[in-house]
Amino acid sequence: MRVQPSDYGLYENMRVNPITGQRNPGFWEYHTERYLHYDCGPAFSELYRFLSTNIDSLLRIKEVYQCEIILRIMIYIKDEMDHPGITIETSFMELASRLDARIDIDINWY
Repeated sequence: MRVQPSDYGLYENMRVNPITGQRNPGFWEYHTERYLHYDCGPAFSELYRFLSTNIDSLLRIKEVYQCEIILRIMIYIKDEMDHPGITIETSFMELASRLDARIDIDINWY
């Protein structure tokens, strides 16, 4: 894949989990642009373009490294009445399903 990660951690540099006694997995992250409005559509569109453009590479990476794809949507709000509308298009869900990806939506206060 010809994409620079936004952040990554190599397996050999991860700490050992004191509960399981096993090393935590490595990770690779790609961050989209930040959007400062209530419509999540542009962020989902950007993520969809990235995933659909790189789906063959992502499927191969999953096969080779036996890893999980997590699509984490981070939403930051100022007060309890500040929630954006979130609509996930069918095409996005189909693509996530094809990748057998987990979708996490994290809502955080700032």
